[in-house]
Order: sequence, then C-alpha cells, then structure tokens
Amino acid sequence: MTASACSRQTDFPKLSGPYLGQKPPGMTPEIFAPGIVSRGYDERGVVFSPRQDELFFEMRALGFTTVLLHMKQENGTWIRPETAFFSGTPEFRDDNPFFATDGQKLFFSSNRPLSAQEGIRKDSNIWILPKTSSGWGQPLPAGRPLNSDFDDDYPTLSRSNTLVFFSNRDGNYDIYMSSASEKGFSEPQRLESPVNTKDFEGHPFIAADESYLIFTSDRPGEMGEADLYISFKGPDGTWLEPVNMGDKINSRFHEAAPYVSPDGKYLFFCSFRTNPTPGEIRRLSYGDITGMLDGPGNGHGDIYWVSAKVIEELRPKKLGAK
Repeated sequence: MTASACSRQTDFPKLSGPYLGQKPPGMTPEIFAPGIVSRGYDERGVVFSPRQDELFFEMRALGFTTVLLHMKQENGTWIRPETAFFSGTPEFRDDNPFFATDGQKLFFSSNRPLSAQEGIRKDSNIWILPKTSSGWGQPLPAGRPLNSDFDDDYPTLSRSNTLVFFSNRDGNYDIYMSSASEKGFSEPQRLESPVNTKDFEGHPFIAADESYLIFTSDRPGEMGEADLYISFKGPDGTWLEPVNMGDKINSRFHEAAPYVSPDGKYLFFCSFRTNPTPGEIRRLSYGDITGMLDGPGNGHGDIYWVSAKVIEELRPKKLGAK
C-alpha cells in the first residue's frame, strides 16, 4: 500500500473481501456498513462493480448538495470513502450511480452544465462515465433522446442494455424505458399501467435478466411516506400488477433507491426509518440523545441490505422460481 493510501487509512478499519467484509444479512434488513458507508448523513444509491472491487454511493446534505463517494480495493484492502474525482462541486447535484454490466461505464444523474457555454441547469440529466485501460475518463452527457428539458434521473441498465429511468417530461414523475446500442439510445417510452399511475413512480431498478422491476411509489396502499414495489414480467412480456414489498422491506418512513448486487444475492435500499427508542420507559440522558442522533438510524437516511430471497418470496407461483 502506498504512503498516501496509508495516510488515508488512519483510524479506518482494515476491510477485505466482498461487500467490505461485512457479515451478510438474512431475511431482516440491516444497516449496511454502519459507521463506514451508512453514517447518518443521508446515504443512498450504493452500487458495486461487477468484480466487486469498487463501489460508489451518494451522500446528501440538507441545504447543501449531493455528492458521489467512491471506495475501491488496493492490494485486497478497501480504502476509506473519498469524494469521486468527478464529483464534489457544491452546485452540482450528482446522484444515482449505476454500473453497466461489463463495468466499463458508470451512469449517474446531475444538474451540471451540459457544455462550457451554459450554467447550472434546473433539471437533471443522465451522464455516462467511461472506463479505459488507464482508468476512469471524464463524464459525458447521454444526450437526446434520453435526456430532455425535464428531470431525467436514476438510470438502471439490464444485461441486454435496456435502460430504465424516471422522468417528469410528461408532467408526472413516471418510469421510462429505452434501449442502448452503438448508435445511442432509442426514444424513451413511458411504461403503461399498472407500473405507472397518476401518483409518483421513481427510483427504478431493473433486474439483469429483466424479469422484475423494483421502484418507489406513493400510490394508495403504501405503508409509509413512500414504499418499494415490485412488478414481475409475465409470460407474455407485460409487467404484472406491482406488489408492495411488505413490512420486511417497507416501514412507516420513506424507502427508496433499490439495487440488487451483481451476484444477485442481496437487495440494497435506502430507508429513513429510525432506530427504536429504549424498550423501557425512562428519561433519556444527554448521552442517550446524542448517541441516537450521531450516527446511522437517526432518520436522515441509511443504506440497508437484506437477502434477495425476499424477492423470490414475492414472485408469483405461476411464474415459477428462479
């Protein structure tokens, strides 16, 4: 490890192995990497490279900005999070990272200028960070027709290069689908009912094999402020009625940013749920209060992970098990 890497590792635990060496969760969601990734600063949108030796996630600061953070392995050890080299400008809201299946591109959304001639945009656009033999290149806007003059956010890509995102280009935040090829992107198509409704639909994740779609919605029937729903693809290729993912995943708080790991083993998502207060009725000390506020589980948003078997439990029996 280099001297600079050693200095960055001061007071940082030695982490190795997949998923930062964290103990895998079972069927109950757990905070991912508490104190390392999830720190109570409103973290979400974690994504891993296909080789699982690199990750990006976003951190939001109320009244400030959204930045993308980056971690990678050096000599088998994970280096502490750093601001991604292309992110960190306060005026840019960089968020929603997603790796292409081959790991050679990173998609994200931002309101940064599309060219040197224009200023900060009011809308978000999808950007692409290419990877070369010498490392990451510079981000480039995905361009039209994928981007519009409205918000275009949260890109997610299947193995066959179907790109799914959400946008308010038609007046309502809905989920759209486009196909990526060497010629560019096809004209995005808004998904019809039952996926999209008159309510909010966003934060999509499409399975690598396109067999299911997970997204956030505040449609009637939600358990909290907004819940995660899943729609499976039927035998005829149409999307089935979305199902609320239930109290194993959702809470009375906001849930968002679903993502399934490259190996298909774990579902990650963001939740604004809080840690439970002490079981017994008692007066909280100053230490109790600050301990609840200074860290994950304080209600500002944390990254959770859970066994992806929760998805299979929701799969309609008529579709068979995967």
